[in-house]
Amino acid sequence: MLEYAITIKTDRPKAQTIARNVFPYIRLLQQSHVKNMAGQSRTSKEYLTVHLYNSLLIDIDKLLQKKLFNTSGHTVKIKLSVGHAVALYCTFLLLPLSSDKIYENMVRNEWLDSLESQLFAPGILLPFFTDKLNA
Repeated sequence: MLEYAITIKTDRPKAQTIARNVFPYIRLLQQSHVKNMAGQSRTSKEYLTVHLYNSLLIDIDKLLQKKLFNTSGHTVKIKLSVGHAVALYCTFLLLPLSSDKIYENMVRNEWLDSLESQLFAPGILLPFFTDKLNA
């Protein structure tokens, strides 16, 4: 069972910008990471980490597309598990966007700020991991 601890609340145009203009670059970044793993052992930490991130990002992409398709309102609310939020946060940090894509960069930075404020708030990451270790 997934625990949804992180919520991104944004308006429809910004969510569409992320879905249409940023996620295609994320897919290219994923493909690049997979190609770089060609020589790695399938049981190596790096190989498994790349595939874990890819799986999480595919889940987020599907969730975002579903929300945009099923939601007719102006506000889009996306609930993420801590793992999904961490994967999206790290990917946004690594994602190179062209400096001429001002709006896409602004929206990505807003999402980064939202994720950062929730991920690194007191009581989010540390209890999440200690609860799982103590279970």
